[in-house]
Amino acid sequence: LALFSALLALGCNRPGASAPLTDSAFVAVMGDIKRMQDSLGHAPDSAMRAAVLRRNHATAHDVETTARVLAEDAEHAATIWHAIDKRAMYTQRPK
Repeated sequence: LALFSALLALGCNRPGASAPLTDSAFVAVMGDIKRMQDSLGHAPDSAMRAAVLRRNHATAHDVETTARVLAEDAEHAATIWHAIDKRAMYTQRPK
């Protein structure tokens, strides 16, 4: 979660750049990480984050770049953030 917030604050990507992850893929990654954070009471460790990335066929760079692109449109970023919260709250932990 702190990662997402920090990445949004970095919103200095080139205007009009395209995101490497679709909205749904970004929501899946960040929702899984948020669910872990909420469950643990602290940020998941790097191995746990790496497992989420692998499971969703994403890289840390993909997530960072997508967050920067999202930061260019605050309204859309807020919609994505609500979807992340919803996914974290209502999905079961993957096995």
